[in-house]
Amino acid sequence: AVGSHGLSLGEAVSDHGLSVQASAVPLHMVNKPLAITAGIGRIYILDHDGLAPAVRSTLSRQIKVMSASDFALTGAFGKTGSGPTEFRVGPGIPRIHGESVWCDDIDKMLIFSQDGSYQRTIKFPQGFRLAGFPLLPVGDHFCTLYSDFGRRSADGSHEWQGHIYGRELQYLHSFHS
Repeated sequence: AVGSHGLSLGEAVSDHGLSVQASAVPLHMVNKPLAITAGIGRIYILDHDGLAPAVRSTLSRQIKVMSASDFALTGAFGKTGSGPTEFRVGPGIPRIHGESVWCDDIDKMLIFSQDGSYQRTIKFPQGFRLAGFPLLPVGDHFCTLYSDFGRRSADGSHEWQGHIYGRELQYLHSFHS
């Protein structure tokens, strides 16, 4: 778990049944963490400056990059703005895809190297909406999965819907349960 006091690691059990106790790792460089993603030898923390929602238009979000081996801050990326390498709303939850880190914004996906260097931008196609749910990399495709919690199937379960997109975020097909 990540919080304002740092990274808290509870008891972990390995595949071999070995139990390991861990404790909190102070993360003084993190203000208000929103999400954490780990991969490719690093930890990516979506952090913000803690402004009240009433002034969200000036909310500053940034991805903090830390070493997974010693939790040292190795960099940060994400800048508010309207330029091709900037976020209008602020970076979304970082996702690992291959050797890259993908972060969504309101109208585009920005792709960074594992150290946070800008690589490229993919503009979302007309009508594309994440609707608050993540765009997840699955092989060479991407998937969104969401539920209209107000609608239920005949058996009372939630109806799940999803969309599959290609590498350049072109729509391929939908599915539902």
